[in-house]
Amino acid sequence: MKSDAAPVRSARAAARGSRAEIAEITGFLADPHICGVLVIGASGMGKTTIINGVAANLDPDVPVFRFRGSNLIATRKLGIFEVLLSCEGEQADEIASGAALSIMSRIFEREHSPVVLIDNADRVDEHSLSIIAQLAAAGRIRLVAAAETIRPPVDLLAALWTAGKMVRTDLEGLDETAIAAIARETGGELDDRTIADYRRKSQGNPRMLRKLIVGAASSASSRRGADHRALWNVLPEQKRILEMIAMAGALPYEALRNLCEPELLDNLAERGIISITRGRHAEVVVVEPAVAQSLRDGVQPSHSLQLLRDITPVLETTPLVGAALFGQVRWTQNWGVPVDEVKVLGAAMWANERGDYTAAIELLRDSNSEDPEIYLELARAERGRGDAVEAEHIVDRLISSPQVGEGSDRYLSRLACLELRLTDPRESRTLRTEWIRERLRSPVWPAARNVRGVRTESHPRHRVHADGLRRCRHWSLR
Repeated sequence: MKSDAAPVRSARAAARGSRAEIAEITGFLADPHICGVLVIGASGMGKTTIINGVAANLDPDVPVFRFRGSNLIATRKLGIFEVLLSCEGEQADEIASGAALSIMSRIFEREHSPVVLIDNADRVDEHSLSIIAQLAAAGRIRLVAAAETIRPPVDLLAALWTAGKMVRTDLEGLDETAIAAIARETGGELDDRTIADYRRKSQGNPRMLRKLIVGAASSASSRRGADHRALWNVLPEQKRILEMIAMAGALPYEALRNLCEPELLDNLAERGIISITRGRHAEVVVVEPAVAQSLRDGVQPSHSLQLLRDITPVLETTPLVGAALFGQVRWTQNWGVPVDEVKVLGAAMWANERGDYTAAIELLRDSNSEDPEIYLELARAERGRGDAVEAEHIVDRLISSPQVGEGSDRYLSRLACLELRLTDPRESRTLRTEWIRERLRSPVWPAARNVRGVRTESHPRHRVHADGLRRCRHWSLR
């Protein structure tokens, strides 16, 4: 067995179902030192295409077991093995959890070195993946598993990669340079923000990118006149509200209700100029991007500053989440006004989760913050944008900080996870955050499972834990 971890293969071509990449993965299955391949990529990047291609490339005599994870199957007692075990006469209410391993091992041993293909591995129950990991580590099966992340339960398979027993292939999609090249092929030039927006919407998928670019070019001329027609008879008070929404990108409905009569907003919504989301944190946005751009183009700098001054007191008393939080932070920073670090972090996390890494980087760097949480999110954004070198540099400084042990459990967990994603697997045994994993596993670690004082200012998916920020704020990384 190899002593070093197997390499991560950068598979930009695999996002398009490259035959060469599929052949390479198939070749790994013939390596006696490798028990399989772990394919990691966001939704729509071509993981299923690779699974299908590998299955087609295998010799017809090779036995293949194929499984596909889903939220429904994950709740079943026998997980992804339910059908297979049922064929063996096993009943879900009779089989013990420990017996499943021996039964599956017996099934696979009847075949000669079978290949197990698992799609949507991140939607497979932990028990099933644990069995698969043990069988792969023992050399009973050869495995190809595809998942969106290496978070639990996929970390059970990622452990085989860090141990040098599996190869990991990351599907990255097209970067900003490739997107700009596609735009030039269609006869157009895109600015950096538009390129970042297209990458976020397409996840780097070339086919979707071409649809976005060609569709935008073909409808641009028709929209130029439509935006002016949409605004020709709005009231001055409505125009002021629309300008605020356009400058921020989105604003909370509750905040706008404090600035104008609700009937004025309802009128704009009925005419299709704005849309209002439902729910507790309802947001208002301009429906047509061309109309929003026309509004922004018509706002002079002095008027923009006055609009910001008018809306800021209202926003300070309104919970901000998602696009509204991001828009308010970006608009405020553009005028050089300091923004609370908690808001900056929440806005950047929202942008990162949407894949708008360039915008997140701008927000984080413009904050001029020394907070380690800010730096950690910056490293995440740099990695997402494709600058792994800068991301590694930031993570190195965070790990080397003398106060790193004072961070919250949540912060340390994210730091350890990011270091794992950035580390060259051939040097994975030099991971410097292993102590974090040991600390978080310890049931007696006093850090606090205490959640008192934790304040959230966003949707549960984008929570910002203010206590962790306060504990880390005194760190100096420069």
